[in-house]
Amino acid sequence: MPENELIDYAQNYAQQLCERSAHTQRAMKTMIKAMGDHDPVLSLQSQDIFIESFSVADFKEGVLAFTQKRKPDFS
Repeated sequence: MPENELIDYAQNYAQQLCERSAHTQRAMKTMIKAMGDHDPVLSLQSQDIFIESFSVADFKEGVLAFTQKRKPDFS
């Protein structure tokens, strides 16, 4: 891939990540690390994060946006 296309691709991908829920991104990183490391402590943290996810504002905004058929605003 030519350098200018790679830069455009990377910037577009970074923008997409910025539009996602910060809580979800942190949770996913922890869960993926726990699966790869087979670390029982991280596995318990992953479970806690998963359960906690249902009570954070980002979850509520995501569900509301889905039911209203609009893009969520995680700012």
